[in-house]
Amino acid sequence: MEPIEVPKNTLETIRFQMTEFKGKPYADIRAYYQAENGDWKPTKKGLMISPEIRPEFAKGIERLDGELRKHGLSSQNEDQGGRDVAFPRPGTTQCQESRLPRSAYGK
Repeated sequence: MEPIEVPKNTLETIRFQMTEFKGKPYADIRAYYQAENGDWKPTKKGLMISPEIRPEFAKGIERLDGELRKHGLSSQNEDQGGRDVAFPRPGTTQCQESRLPRSAYGK
């Protein structure tokens, strides 16, 4: 699986990817920062989710999303089925604008 990245701010991105730890697969959701040399490095901020708890984790995210929507905290772009994001081009500090499909971040 190719990692999915969602910009958090100008200094960090959140990366969603599959990883393996002690021979067991996990979903890894982790903040990355851009080092001085331009490489993206993982931070300690993140979660590794085992397949056993993935269904409950997904339910929790859906429930939280519902609460945010109740409080009017959804973006105009999200309601239209996507999210505008800017991804740094590999090896540069320039950004490439893109449209993140709804399937990349849930309903």
